[in-house]
Amino acid sequence: MASHTAPGLNTEPVAVYATGGVNVNDTTSNFNVGDKSYGVILITLELLQNTYVNSVASNITLGNESTFVYSDGNASIVNNGNINGLSNDGITAFYVWWRICK
Repeated sequence: MASHTAPGLNTEPVAVYATGGVNVNDTTSNFNVGDKSYGVILITLELLQNTYVNSVASNITLGNESTFVYSDGNASIVNNGNINGLSNDGITAFYVWWRICK
């Protein structure tokens, strides 16, 4: 998880947390990510690839300082939806970084 400070309790909830080779097929029509929250977190374990795919009908809304999909590396992410932010205050649609698993 990227380090940052959350000023209050329950300000970083996660809708979907997947680890170790999980396939997530998101068929929701509305995906709302609140302020200081994460929509989907994909964590790599032992180089197993996680997959996230959403449908064309998805409408994603991001709150302030929120992230839609966060991944630490070995992931396949396919976005077919529409992403909108309530503001430009620190929103991130996709945050992906690569780490080497030993």
